[in-house]
Amino acid sequence: MNFLKLKTGLFAAIIAVTAAFAASAFKPAEVKTSSVMYQFNSSQLNQARVSSAYSEITGTPPSCSGNNLPCIITVPDGQTLDQYLTSFGSDNALKNAATAKKN
Repeated sequence: MNFLKLKTGLFAAIIAVTAAFAASAFKPAEVKTSSVMYQFNSSQLNQARVSSAYSEITGTPPSCSGNNLPCIITVPDGQTLDQYLTSFGSDNALKNAATAKKN
């Protein structure tokens, strides 16, 4: 009788380990997303939605202060700079959505 209980317990343990392995083996790989930061290089707000007024930031972002102009914008993964800029209805809306602003 004890042999039967041991056999049943061992069988249940093997099934549990197999099920756990199978569940983790077929887990989809995590997709890492990354956004891209751009610095606004103009001193005119009417250039805020012009892609040539921006340069991509590599490394440490510059320090910014003020509220009059966008300084740094963060373009979400899956969008180009042009797509992001044209998604705003006005230069002011883009300025308000900027990650950092400057004078």
